[in-house]
Amino acid sequence: MKKTISAIICTILFLTSCSITSDESVNNSEESVIDVTEIKADDQEKEIKAASYDNITVSDGFKLTVPASDSLGIYEVVYSDDFDKKGELLFKKYISDYDKKNAQDIDDNSSTKIIQYDDGKTFSMVTSTGGFVLADKQYLNKVRYGDSIPFIQTDLVDTAGNTEYTIGNKSVILNELVSSCDSFISEFVSSANYPNTIKPFSFSTQTIDDGSIAGIMHCRYNYKDLPVFDIQSIYDEYTNKIAMLTPPTITFTDGDKITQFAAICGLCDYKTIQTVDKIVSPADAVALTSKKLSGYLDYELQYEELVYFPTCNENRNGIEPQNGNDAGDVITLTPYWILYFEPNWWHETFAAVNAVTEEVDFVRNVR
Repeated sequence: MKKTISAIICTILFLTSCSITSDESVNNSEESVIDVTEIKADDQEKEIKAASYDNITVSDGFKLTVPASDSLGIYEVVYSDDFDKKGELLFKKYISDYDKKNAQDIDDNSSTKIIQYDDGKTFSMVTSTGGFVLADKQYLNKVRYGDSIPFIQTDLVDTAGNTEYTIGNKSVILNELVSSCDSFISEFVSSANYPNTIKPFSFSTQTIDDGSIAGIMHCRYNYKDLPVFDIQSIYDEYTNKIAMLTPPTITFTDGDKITQFAAICGLCDYKTIQTVDKIVSPADAVALTSKKLSGYLDYELQYEELVYFPTCNENRNGIEPQNGNDAGDVITLTPYWILYFEPNWWHETFAAVNAVTEEVDFVRNVR
């Protein structure tokens, strides 16, 4: 039993490493900022494709995503610390023939409260840090996570929606999987009174032990209409101590049938630090990155998007945050442009441009 618990906790909490370099923060110049309401994705995308960069080429399939939001800010949010109270509600909803005697408290020697349900057919778990896992027991932990796991490929939902895969013995289209995820997530968010929406972002495939292909939909939390960026880990000290948000995942091992779902850490409203009316334009974010990469080999830009970038602040109890994964941790969310050069999960290469200060970070998620 302990082995099962350890494996599933690793599924939703596992961290790996990457390398990162950063610039000191600088103030926005008037030439590089643009009013949030004036950002036109099509115009900016054309400008980026038409520009010439010394060390960046722009993919033919490049896409810029600008969420339809005319209000941005810098916010402090807090990790949920009472999700376990919804445990029985969720067990009753998702488990047929729910029997309370099969639910048990698990002591994992940490401050996180865990309630597990296992009736031999369904495995489920809730945690006090906003965690929820639901799995068909026969498929539990069939898919593995980590930087040493050989994923076949990772495709972004926004740029590869028509991609076809063979999952198990069935042929499926990425857009069909996204639709399945959206329906499941919508029901979950409503049933759990979850503090954030969750959206599919990318899809990774891997060969599992029986030789078939399984897939993982990597999803992300949205806060005030923007995705909250996540990354698994960094081994160098990040400029502002990045909060490692563990991404929600949905697993497919038999066509478009969802066989495992895991989410952790809802972000609750706390306070607004600053409203943001003007930000670095998407085109200037690429130019700033090109300057940052001076002297590097060429990189191909595949995708750019506006996100809220999470950094650790402090625990409400004055305790040092544990990479943003402890209940009560205060997380700062700041608008950033993320430029993806290599989106492969666990092995990403991207630039993160602070849309307020022009600070540029470049990450190669390799060991």
